[in-house]
Amino acid sequence: MKKSTIFQIIAVLALATILIVLVVIATKSDTSDNNTNSFKTEMQGRRGEGFGGNNQSTVTVTSTKNSDGTYTCTINKDGKVGKYTVTTAPIVIPVNTPGYSAQHSPSSYSSNELSTYLSNGFIYVYAGCRGRYNQNTEYKSGAPWGVTDLKAAIRYLRYNKDLIPADTEKIFTFGMSWGGAQSALVGVTGDSELYIDYLKSIGAAMIDKNGNTISDSVYGSMCWCPITNLDVADAAYEWNMGQYMSSGTRAEGTFTKSLSIDLAKAYGENVKNVDFTTVWAQGHTQAERTGNSSSNFINWVNECMN
Repeated sequence: MKKSTIFQIIAVLALATILIVLVVIATKSDTSDNNTNSFKTEMQGRRGEGFGGNNQSTVTVTSTKNSDGTYTCTINKDGKVGKYTVTTAPIVIPVNTPGYSAQHSPSSYSSNELSTYLSNGFIYVYAGCRGRYNQNTEYKSGAPWGVTDLKAAIRYLRYNKDLIPADTEKIFTFGMSWGGAQSALVGVTGDSELYIDYLKSIGAAMIDKNGNTISDSVYGSMCWCPITNLDVADAAYEWNMGQYMSSGTRAEGTFTKSLSIDLAKAYGENVKNVDFTTVWAQGHTQAERTGNSSSNFINWVNECMN
């Protein structure tokens, strides 16, 4: 392998409260140090790609500081957070790509933002992926590269399954808007042959150390208001929001206001006869869960894991 996603494990140490960054492919594996350096160079060039953080609680990982400022992490095989152990913990991958943007792998993180997931025993993986535009023109952007990068991250997690404290078969993606669309695509295109050539072109992990094909399918995909049906997106937006606006391009007396109303009416024809009682098994407005998206997602993952 010449080019692939860089993986780092960031462990939250409750007692020491320090940030530990472990580059997985720099540990004992089938990958040489020379290839590791190559991965770093390529990922820095692509900017949108790369692996940001794999976070877990203190009881699953212990660490030793190295002379060069890095840390060597050792998995505590008896560790447990909530009901999950180092072999049963699910992996959750957020897809934060609003407006078709890239998701840059982070160099730091806020424990407050992740504590909800970590305290439930989840392994939180933030994988970089390309978006609509790429500042570095040496590497392609746009579809299907964002989904390809996420698939490469999933494959590399499984390539290193012996090094990662998690159940790499229980991977969940979640996102909203275009992130929801990409989460949906990851969910429905697991192991699709349509992505094979793209994955090979970026050096994604295709086989494990035993020569077995690595899967990029996920166990579950949570998708909030995903942008998936782009050919009617404008009409859907006007029906859902635009028709209720009265300023700017939707001010009274403008042709764009009339256009907004026409689009809203056209889309309304698509939904007026939908039997929401059948679709949702209850009234449409009653089908929405209460609470915030994070708690709903966590509850859903736990339900899937039962």
